[in-house]
Amino acid sequence: MPLGFSVYNRSNETVRCSITNKTNPSGDSGWFELQPGKNDTWARSGWEDVSIKSQDNSKKKALWINRGSPAVVSFHGFDRDFTIENDYKPEEFLVNNFSGKAVSCCISTTSGGNGAWFKLAAGDEKDSWKRNGWETVAFKNEDDTERKGVYVTNRGARVTIDFHGFEKDIIIHPPTANYILDEHYAEAMAIADRSFNAQSSRASNPGGLTASIYKADTLELYTTGQSLLQISVTYTV
Repeated sequence: MPLGFSVYNRSNETVRCSITNKTNPSGDSGWFELQPGKNDTWARSGWEDVSIKSQDNSKKKALWINRGSPAVVSFHGFDRDFTIENDYKPEEFLVNNFSGKAVSCCISTTSGGNGAWFKLAAGDEKDSWKRNGWETVAFKNEDDTERKGVYVTNRGARVTIDFHGFEKDIIIHPPTANYILDEHYAEAMAIADRSFNAQSSRASNPGGLTASIYKADTLELYTTGQSLLQISVTYTV
């Protein structure tokens, strides 16, 4: 699989493709022609807008995605969803300091990396270490009079470790079964929070929006535990 975002035109019409350059400011975000059966690759590594439009600009389809790198994005037509293939997993230990006091953290180097101590400020400061497999995660206070640690594996993905203090248990959140879904949910929540705090969000084209019942149902299920589709059966609108 090639590095970056590789977009395949699997439709029967010639289209033009553009990808934003948030993760590669020097990358070209212009429009490039993709003939049927052809593909092109953009050097990108995270959240980007992938847009497809017809040659006469009468049709357009876009998707805000993060599949890391490498990723294969397939366009099947304006009336069908994109499909995305990716083997990316964030092989890391993500450590949160929720103790309210500054601590130092180090992680063993069985799978490589830097074994030095790194300071995590008081509050909820977090940091990540690139590792893969079983490692020891250790904490110490500023004068090194207290230490605490845990032996844990990230299973080749991302494990999250919450430190709440030397007198409390270290909380371990194992890798998710669906990292991509969880990351999209977190990004949706971050966008919603930014919009709410700004109090200035509005639809750029309020008369041209098309709602996805499936996506709305998925978001509702993950935020409230209830399905919109189930609710609609109970309550007739």
